[in-house]
Amino acid sequence: MKTKIIAVTLGIAALITAVAAYLIHMENYDQFFYCKVTETDSYKETGAGSDLPYEYTLTGYSEKGEAKKLTFKTAQKLEPGECLKLEVRSAGVYHYDQISSDQLPPIVLQKYENEK
Repeated sequence: MKTKIIAVTLGIAALITAVAAYLIHMENYDQFFYCKVTETDSYKETGAGSDLPYEYTLTGYSEKGEAKKLTFKTAQKLEPGECLKLEVRSAGVYHYDQISSDQLPPIVLQKYENEK
């Protein structure tokens, strides 16, 4: 009887852990921010021996227009005018893609036009 209670308790604990992990995992997806590299954006070189020698801190905007400072490393130097779509998770920027300016959401385009 004692063994069954322990087994059921462990099973419930495992189920709760799995559900919590799933919810945390889902929370970390679909957080995308968009940014455009400008002349005034700075970067720092993290070292010649690194696979990701450039580190950028840029202001990204969500599709709702919310601003967020985002820091990430990249293998190549970004040029002014390049537009990026950043996938952001709780640990920071997970992945980014270079996109064309016409792929920026309208509210993000408006933010950059207002900065001029």
